[in-house]
Amino acid sequence: MWLLRAITQFVHEKGHTMQYICEAGKIRTTVNSTDELRNILSAVVKEDFGNLHIYQKIGEMKRGERWLYRLLGLSTETVGISAILLTNVEMASIAFLDAAGHEHLAVNRNHTSSSESKKIAFRLDTGEYDYRDEKYVIDKSAATDAIIYFYEHGKRPDWMDYRYTK
Repeated sequence: MWLLRAITQFVHEKGHTMQYICEAGKIRTTVNSTDELRNILSAVVKEDFGNLHIYQKIGEMKRGERWLYRLLGLSTETVGISAILLTNVEMASIAFLDAAGHEHLAVNRNHTSSSESKKIAFRLDTGEYDYRDEKYVIDKSAATDAIIYFYEHGKRPDWMDYRYTK
């Protein structure tokens, strides 16, 4: 993870643009700045139900490897850290994935533990529902700010708590 942070910092210091791949269902777009990313996040959180996966694009595979991956129908892009945003009418849930693919769910610090935990529904692109425990549900604006911070600094925000899931 330290190497990824160093690369992110180098890219920002040298003025290179970092690209972000945003996927919502079958819709896929690439943006070149965190300002553009913030605009996409703002549009997603306005929806009653949203599901957005964001990848940090690092580069493309070498020419010799690309043909095999394309033949198999796989992506030829090299991606780094990523985030998954789920929203419903009122709230959001975010998971951060580090470069090794480990998932860290953001925890609501204001949640009080109870024996009966309420499950909050988030509709996925497939039409199915994902139910998250309410302790993993946060305010939509906090989710947007956390994702922008994640991509600007190359690490999860310090002002949130996380639960490692896999």
